Amino acid sequence: MQPLGNTAQDIISRKVDELFERLKARYLGASALGDKRIVISTWADPVLSLPGVFRAAAALEGLRGDEHTLETLVKLASGFLDGARERTKAQVLREVTTFLTQAQTSGVETDLQTVLGGSLTKVLADVTRQVDTIVDAETATAKNLSLMDGITYINAHLGVEDPVVYFIVVHDNELCKECKRLHLLEDGVTPRLWLLSDVKQGYHRKGEDQPSVSGLHPHCRCTMATLMLGYGFTAGGMVTYVAPDHNEYEVQQQAA
Repeated sequence: MQPLGNTAQDIISRKVDELFERLKARYLGASALGDKRIVISTWADPVLSLPGVFRAAAALEGLRGDEHTLETLVKLASGFLDGARERTKAQVLREVTTFLTQAQTSGVETDLQTVLGGSLTKVLADVTRQVDTIVDAETATAKNLSLMDGITYINAHLGVEDPVVYFIVVHDNELCKECKRLHLLEDGVTPRLWLLSDVKQGYHRKGEDQPSVSGLHPHCRCTMATLMLGYGFTAGGMVTYVAPDHNEYEVQQQAA
């Protein structure tokens, strides 16, 4: 196999770095780049960035998102993207080296820039899948953690130390068995209630008997909400007022 010189490897590293720095600035904001450079973004909708989703979810609860929590989420997502960056460099380096070796063996003349452009295109599909999974999972976590802060605040204001929560699912053909199992009762319609203390903070593993703030799987669309004392569910799974002392969580526990 034809080895690449240091200059060629530096070019590959720089090209991949440029790609991921644009991605991080767009998705995580300039602070994720770890320096004080000025980043000019042409993205028309920053609300869909991780910080934007986090702050919007907090606003739904009438709060300002905790910036320390947001900073931690950005650092975690940035670390995952940095890992994908290094894997991408290795993939592109392998593709370029393999192509140049085959070209030399067959007597085809080519140059690094041409091969690099083709290799980046070939690797990009796999990289897109990796990044899409990271972005989706971390954004869902940011959304639900921000909602959790609001749920905790509202319940604490009413004297509730351990809020009752449930997850709003999307009832379509994409709703998976794991989300049905943990987020709905056996009727497949009524939300299953949990105490917030029983909800995991980390990533969910298939088969576990606890839901997670971070979602149950990549691209999980379920959203955490709270059910206050006095409220229950209709036969169609919609929230409805029942009576002042009605405790729907206890009703579900007794029926289990």
